[in-house]
Amino acid sequence: MDKLSDGAFVYPFFMADGWFVRQALPERLKDRNFEVLPPLGLETALPNLAAQMVADHVIQLGWPIKSTQVCLAAHGSARSNMAANAAISFAKRLERLLPFGKKETGFIEQAPFVEDMLRHSANHTLCVPFLACDGDHFRIDVAGAVGASGYLGEMLPVFGHYSGLPEMIAESLKLKSWERIAA
Repeated sequence: MDKLSDGAFVYPFFMADGWFVRQALPERLKDRNFEVLPPLGLETALPNLAAQMVADHVIQLGWPIKSTQVCLAAHGSARSNMAANAAISFAKRLERLLPFGKKETGFIEQAPFVEDMLRHSANHTLCVPFLACDGDHFRIDVAGAVGASGYLGEMLPVFGHYSGLPEMIAESLKLKSWERIAA
């Protein structure tokens, strides 16, 4: 970070504009003049990218999309609604793009829980982790929910592994740069 010039963009690789993005990150950057951008999960182009990933996976499986259930597995929070609201908003935008048979959102840290959501899933169910990275929340929390629920459906990778994600982020940063120049 010492090599970055004043005014550099900081792109939070998180799914919600919650505690880390609003409090911890600014505290860590307090001596620097950086512009913290909205996090990955709030990108307007992300639902389109996810819809393409979901559709490609469902087609590859040979499932009819109208009878496919999509379960969004998100972090949530016991302290704030920001993480849950980001996931629910994303799920609504994704649902408008693809005509699923059923859509549900479950959380790691609050009800409705991922484990309960997956336990009651249908045969053609695709779990979409609403997580940026495959860290502990994915490897431990979501994997634990999958194991405890007996879920036998399919799971997409976390968003950080989506093909097209680097290009989407680059386009977003380009737009932010143009907005800064125009201002």
